[in-house]
Amino acid sequence: KTNMANFNHLVLYIRQIEKPVVAWIEGACAGGGMSLAMACDFAIAEENTKMSFAFSSIGLAPDMGSSVLLGPARAADLFMTGRRFTGKEAADMGIITRAVPAEELEENVKKQITALANGPTLSYAEIKGGINRIMYPDLHQCMSLEADYADRLTHSADHAEAVNAFLEKRKPVFQGK
Repeated sequence: KTNMANFNHLVLYIRQIEKPVVAWIEGACAGGGMSLAMACDFAIAEENTKMSFAFSSIGLAPDMGSSVLLGPARAADLFMTGRRFTGKEAADMGIITRAVPAEELEENVKKQITALANGPTLSYAEIKGGINRIMYPDLHQCMSLEADYADRLTHSADHAEAVNAFLEKRKPVFQGK
C-alpha cells in the first residue's frame, strides 16, 4: 500500500484544527502540495509561483482530498490536463486566497497571521467548523477512495512509464495498463 494515510491525516488535521491555518507558497507547488494549500483556510503565494496538479502526467489520480477541495469543473480541467499555472492564476481561479509580488510575500503572510492571532478565535473555530460541515462533509471518505486509486495506479505500467520518461527527460507513452 502507498503511504497516503499519513498525508491524508495531515489534511484532516488542517481541516479539523479549530484555528485558522495559513499556507505560505513560494517557488513551485504541485500535486500533494496543492492539496495541502487548498486544505488551509488561507493560502498566499508569490504571483509567479508555478503550480500544477500533475497527477495524470505521471499516471496517477488526485489524492489528499483534492477531488473535494477543488470542485468538479475546475478539478476535471486541472487534474486531467496537468497544465501549469501561476500563483496569480490560482488566486484568480479561487484556489488560493491571494497572490502577491515575491518581495511582499513574507510581509503579507505575517500580516495575515497577526490579524488572525489577534482576532476572535472562538468565532474562527465555529466558522471553520461550519465550512467543514457544509463544504466538506465527505472529505474523509473522498481521501479513502483517493488512497485506493493511488495504490492501484502506483503499481500500473503507465505510472512506471511516466517515472522512466521523467528520468530520461522524454514524453511518456501511455498504454492504459
